[in-house]
Amino acid sequence: VIPTGGSISIFAEAVLHSVTYSPDQIEITKYNVDGVDRLSTLSRKVWKYKESLSSSETDSRMAVRRPFSSLGIVVGARMTL
Repeated sequence: VIPTGGSISIFAEAVLHSVTYSPDQIEITKYNVDGVDRLSTLSRKVWKYKESLSSSETDSRMAVRRPFSSLGIVVGARMTL
């Protein structure tokens, strides 16, 4: 806050939200090709996500992470009545 000598002051804020989404598994519930339902053609509909895999794990995939982070800056003036 920077005082201006009167009833108005200027301020600035910085905000950081750091969120990461990492699902445990995924299930395919709908699969259409050119408007035709092809869900029954899939041999596997559920995949598990893991940090590491062995060659024998056919129902798992490497874990994925999706960042949902944001950074914001607010600058304004505050007036005291």
